[in-house]
Amino acid sequence: MSDIFIANTRLKKLKRLFFLSRKIIKEFGMRYFLRICYENLGKQKLDIFSSDKPSSFDFAEFLSDYDVFRKKMITKNNLELEKNISEFSNKPTFTFLLINNATNIEDVRKSFKSILNQVYKSFDLQLVNYSQNTVDILKTQLNSNKSLKEINSDKLDEIIPQIKGDFVVIPDSRTILQSDLLYHVVKEFNQKPDSEIFYTDEICLDENNNVTNLLFKPGWSPYLFASMNYLGRFCIIRKTLLEKVSGLDVTHDNLVYDLLLRCSEITEKF
Repeated sequence: MSDIFIANTRLKKLKRLFFLSRKIIKEFGMRYFLRICYENLGKQKLDIFSSDKPSSFDFAEFLSDYDVFRKKMITKNNLELEKNISEFSNKPTFTFLLINNATNIEDVRKSFKSILNQVYKSFDLQLVNYSQNTVDILKTQLNSNKSLKEINSDKLDEIIPQIKGDFVVIPDSRTILQSDLLYHVVKEFNQKPDSEIFYTDEICLDENNNVTNLLFKPGWSPYLFASMNYLGRFCIIRKTLLEKVSGLDVTHDNLVYDLLLRCSEITEKF
């Protein structure tokens, strides 16, 4: 990805216009270049030769404001969400497929805790290829309503038949989920019951739980997704769709991207 060049002096601006003009002439011809010059001189007048004005957008301030908004939304009354859940006509079940990728145990524990804190409770948990020590640590966080199923296999074909949920959630072991994530997925599912894949926006947090970066994802685009994994390392996929995909190794570093690419060849119901 190329950096955005800010011409903060007139000399730099003239140099940038020179190289840009040469590139336009080379790629599109002199006639197109003259038309572009005429249109831009008409709009900008002589300001086109002035240095670029610095942006007034303060990204740090935006992050701070978003962090306040995020924490306010998280603290929304769970009783209200639970009431809404009781009114949903469709209440799918979910299986969290937690695949060992040798992440720090503390990251796994935090991610596991965020799953257990979900307001929507219709889910079960399956650990794939975790050591007995890690399983024992995670079991100490369970309440009486949840249990862990252990699976030792590298083949997705062998794992899928053991899944109970209508949808399979595949989080990275460093992913921290907001407590209302499944609630919003189910809410969306009730509006679009034929949906087969769900994905979410992402935020990056520091050790103090403050926002450091944001990733707001666009709607589904097969062309963009073929060129880059803009969906990230977290997804929710209908089990019946997963059953149509074969030959995947869960130890693969880009498992989610590979899986979603194969799923996108079968459906576009994102």
